[in-house]
Amino acid sequence: ESDEATDAKLDGPTRGAPHRYDETTFTFTATERMTGFKELVPYTDLEDEAMVDPTAFNAMTIRLQVTTGVTSVAEVVAKTTDRWASSLWGSATSAFQALQTGLDVIKQQVMSTVDERSEGVATVAKELPWDELPQVWQKAGRTLPEWEKLIAHTIVEDEGTFLYGPNRGLHPDEQVLMTQVGLNHRAIMNAATLFDYDRDVHEGLLSIDAIRKQRYQLVPKVVKDTEFWGNYMWKVAALSTAPKDEQVLLLMSIVNAPPRVTAAKVKSPTQQAELLVAQYEKESAELLKQSFEATELLDELVADMAEEVLVTTARQSCKVCSDKLQDLLARLNNTTDNAAANQVPDAVVATMDVLKVTISRTIAQLQDAQQPRADKAPAAAAAA
Repeated sequence: ESDEATDAKLDGPTRGAPHRYDETTFTFTATERMTGFKELVPYTDLEDEAMVDPTAFNAMTIRLQVTTGVTSVAEVVAKTTDRWASSLWGSATSAFQALQTGLDVIKQQVMSTVDERSEGVATVAKELPWDELPQVWQKAGRTLPEWEKLIAHTIVEDEGTFLYGPNRGLHPDEQVLMTQVGLNHRAIMNAATLFDYDRDVHEGLLSIDAIRKQRYQLVPKVVKDTEFWGNYMWKVAALSTAPKDEQVLLLMSIVNAPPRVTAAKVKSPTQQAELLVAQYEKESAELLKQSFEATELLDELVADMAEEVLVTTARQSCKVCSDKLQDLLARLNNTTDNAAANQVPDAVVATMDVLKVTISRTIAQLQDAQQPRADKAPAAAAAA
């Protein structure tokens, strides 16, 4: 509100006085689910005598904004704030007449409107995956408690349930294993298409502590929220087709594990040599750049007659670069010496020869730069 609008509501010594605006932010986590009025009011205000002197202070406006993706959390926040307001500041009822009204409005707004973008959880209550027994399980004589235990407690303890989704694919060997226990691997992969984020994800899913904990640890540091729920719902849909214990065990051992990597094709000697020279070029480019910068810095320090400790450090940097280049040169020489035996193409050998010449020159420059300042002075005088 503007100062004029606020002044119109004030009486006493504070009328017409400048107003101070403070802001406090509290972030709720899986373990920190409550805050108090003392945390919301800055400590500097609590030390202010005007806060407890009715003759100097008789009005305060508190605006509370709660951003959350789960309405139950917002309700706890509002109730907690109510409780602190009544217990800690109950004696200042005249100063906080607007507080309760404001909190009521806040609770209504928060409970009716939730920022879905902040947490990505829809707020419309829907049926939970463990509320209904799949038809395949019914025909196999399985019970609802067994189904609920499996998808609401057993599989959610494994973070692989939320990390790996249908994009992991199925290795041919995994497809064979599924077929042997009576599972249709194509139907399992297609089960992922049944998931609809806006329709299937809601706050009721977080009623399970293990799911809430996994989401807190993995989203968004490891996976996106859509992937987290999509991977879980894929496992639920896949398990709905696996009523036998052996099917469940095999299915979860596959889909909750990282994808199997197919062995790469063996590269020809020419391909191997080309990859090797590309690696050498990349490594040498980085070392040459470091060497140039180290030499340039050392020259500047010597020219400016810098302190000896700085010059010594710069020389040490040049030595490190020189040692690394000598190691790379030795590997290049070994590769070219055995080029015929390793069937290295002539073009690759020529490229390596150019690298060796460049590296050798740079090593010489680095070694020259490392000479003490006294050794360089006579040479400079003679040149003059």
